[in-house]
Amino acid sequence: MTLDGRVAALSGDSRWVSGGAARILVHHWRDQFDAIAVGSGTVLADDPELTTRGLPAGRHPRPVIFDRRGRIPGTARALRPGAVIITGPDTDARHLEREDLHLLRAGDLSQALSGLGELGITSLLLEGGATLAGALLAAELIDEVRVFVAPRLLGAGLSPLAAPAPTHMSQAQNLTDVTFAPVGADVLMQGLLHAVPQFSRPSLTAASFKGA
Repeated sequence: MTLDGRVAALSGDSRWVSGGAARILVHHWRDQFDAIAVGSGTVLADDPELTTRGLPAGRHPRPVIFDRRGRIPGTARALRPGAVIITGPDTDARHLEREDLHLLRAGDLSQALSGLGELGITSLLLEGGATLAGALLAAELIDEVRVFVAPRLLGAGLSPLAAPAPTHMSQAQNLTDVTFAPVGADVLMQGLLHAVPQFSRPSLTAASFKGA
């Protein structure tokens, strides 16, 4: 994100917030996780592949798409064999019923993550968007945060989180074991939200919100 906390301009344009070195590192992270998660809004806006195409020998993580209302089209590029689509219990998602896809119905986020664990997914890299990230953060279901801060200012723009706003600073969720490292022209800030990572909870990275 930018130095003033934006991941895209008001128009939605975000190419690119952070530099090439940061984007390459994100592909290395993808290679290390069982699955990579995005919300339906990200799929509708960007139609991402969610692969490690930046690494010649990279292992593509399993795509996980949170689509409570069944909005994404069956032609989305992320719907490669093995992809998981998480919908509501009564959502009409017949257009997503394919033998090579897994349709997981869940009543809430905790149930969704438990369902992913039953599918053998024990590490989940969350890349966006703001609504899904905000919901998981508010539910205290994120263990680790990784944020690239780019040396640029945007002013008005889109935030990486859409979540209920606390009325007091004392209500903020604080990171622990925080580290900082330069990555190209950007700075990577990394820290934990929980002392001991819990099984099937996602690791949140702000590194590639809207391609940041």
